Amino acid sequence: MIEAPGDCGKSRMLKILVNDFFGSENACLVTPFIGGAAFNVGGNTIHSTLGISPKSVAEFKRMNNSLKTQLTDLLKDVKVFFIEEISLISVVLLIQASVHLQILKNDGRPFGDFMQLLPVQSPPVFGDFSSKLKAPRDMLVENV
Repeated sequence: MIEAPGDCGKSRMLKILVNDFFGSENACLVTPFIGGAAFNVGGNTIHSTLGISPKSVAEFKRMNNSLKTQLTDLLKDVKVFFIEEISLISVVLLIQASVHLQILKNDGRPFGDFMQLLPVQSPPVFGDFSSKLKAPRDMLVENV
């Protein structure tokens, strides 16, 4: 975890370190929740980056083929997908982002480092949230 005051360059530092480690300009993709932060890191919001509508809070919408092709190309060299302002991300948005990444990377495992240990006295981030999502369960895992 990187802790420092806002707007001091934490995301830029992370991006430089990751890109240098992997020897690629595109190894690290930073996606904030708020547009102003996206501007500061020279990127897009998590919604825009993954084609998730900010208006569909609990509704998963299928990616069309054009978006899937575009995002696959964008993510082909990405080794680290960094979500800035993670405290602003809801569980539903985190699940939507994970599902999009699963589809795009053709990997059915949840994305993130949330599977090492279970949280103390709370349910895990990737628990069963099917009752909160307005999508059939098979829609979330189809074609991965």
